Amino acid sequence: MSRKVPEDAPIGTKVVLNDGYCGWDDKRGLVLETVTVPSLMCGTWVVWVEGCSGCYALDGFDLADEVCGKSFEIKEMGSDGQVG
Repeated sequence: MSRKVPEDAPIGTKVVLNDGYCGWDDKRGLVLETVTVPSLMCGTWVVWVEGCSGCYALDGFDLADEVCGKSFEIKEMGSDGQVG
């Protein structure tokens, strides 16, 4: 069972995208690390993650170490934020 990222998650929390939202398909399967603590933006909890130029809704992520029963392809992310 996956677990949502808490609103008090510290910087460095490891997360993966869940199926809650569309977009960022090139980041699916990556374990990402938060670079900010979650914050409220226009009434929605958001967080910034490594290698991405914008923030993303917090409920669009699950804790990476809590995701069970799913296999994730390990992908490399370059310093430009592109997966390749």
